[in-house]
Amino acid sequence: MTQNTETRRFSLHPDVIYSVIHAQSGSLSKAFLEIVQNSVDAGATRIEIKIDGKKFTAVDDGKGFTCRKEVEEWFEVFGTPHKEGDARFGRFRMGRGQIFSFSANRWETGTFVMDVDVKNRGLDYDLSESKDVVFKGCQITGTFYDAMLPSELDHTIRDLSEQVVYVDVPVLINGKVVNQPPSQGKWDVETDDAWFKFKQTRGLRVYNMGVFVREFPADQFGCSGVVVSKEALNVNYARNDILVSRCDRWKRIRTVLTKHARKENLSSARLDETARQHLIRQLCIGDIKYPEVSGRKLVTLANGTKIALRRLEFSLLPVTVSPSEGSRVADLLITRGEAVVLSPRTLEQFDVVTPRQLLDVLDAITQRDESSSLYYHEERYKEVAVADFNALSESYSSDHRDLKESELTDKELAVLRAVRDGNLLMVRNINRQL
Repeated sequence: MTQNTETRRFSLHPDVIYSVIHAQSGSLSKAFLEIVQNSVDAGATRIEIKIDGKKFTAVDDGKGFTCRKEVEEWFEVFGTPHKEGDARFGRFRMGRGQIFSFSANRWETGTFVMDVDVKNRGLDYDLSESKDVVFKGCQITGTFYDAMLPSELDHTIRDLSEQVVYVDVPVLINGKVVNQPPSQGKWDVETDDAWFKFKQTRGLRVYNMGVFVREFPADQFGCSGVVVSKEALNVNYARNDILVSRCDRWKRIRTVLTKHARKENLSSARLDETARQHLIRQLCIGDIKYPEVSGRKLVTLANGTKIALRRLEFSLLPVTVSPSEGSRVADLLITRGEAVVLSPRTLEQFDVVTPRQLLDVLDAITQRDESSSLYYHEERYKEVAVADFNALSESYSSDHRDLKESELTDKELAVLRAVRDGNLLMVRNINRQL
């Protein structure tokens, strides 16, 4: 039986391209960020964006498109890869699709004009070519499909300004320069890979060659602030995350972050929640040894008080956990010295469910660390008792409250003093008989 065999090539349906255009457009500010990156890749020395609630203009003095072949291969085709070294940010020429999703837009560059309106025309666009230069560089004008409220416009401008704040060519938004090249700033640490500024903020913001990539939770590295890479980080397709396992530059940056966090958190007189969580994580995975942190206040009680691991290790009181934060009964058990009542947060930070599991984890840590194994051979954490919170709190009601003497009436205060005097007299008489 004779068979005819031919080699065929897979292709993408136009609807998939249309879907990709819309799927990658997370926010309008991100769409403008892509325009900024494309301008930098085009060699621009100045980028200016004007936005109002209905329309926008983005202008740069880069090289633009210089011939029809570039338009057909780089603008018309999505996914054409960049060649090594021909762009700082670009990889697959997909980013321009984000602004397509938000607006009908007109591109003027060199001798070419491209009119795009994917909402009304799909993947068809108009290409015009003139004998004369239409625009030296690139100018993009657009009308938004959905007009923005003033609050939305303000958020977009603020967000975009934060995302381009460290780009190394001037970026103007509505006539205002919103960035400063990192080489002109003041930094706490500078290496061959990056600039670092450490400060108390909500997280660690990472910029890839001046362009915002993502923000890590502060407790992930034990520090917060800003990192700006000098050369390209290995980022994902959407350019909103770092491929940490594949990026050697990021691994070196992470080493600097970890070293700084360790130094600061071990020497700091007081720990905030970020530092506390980081030290706990480092202790659990073995990056920090138990003796280094046994005196640090890593344990949070139900009333918000922080105590050192050492106090928990040598506790003669039973350990329990409050079912919720701010429990009045838990506060009474603590203030009257009847139990060590942990906050549920402490168990979460150590990734355990019960107080007994917490004590077992801490015991295993002390046995693991060779530098402390001789001292902790008595397994003190195993000797600490654990109690049930409900059993301890049976004699208390949730509305029970100790009164101060200043809150008593004159009659109540007189009775209290009489009881105290009677107790004192009774103790004296007993002592005489002994």
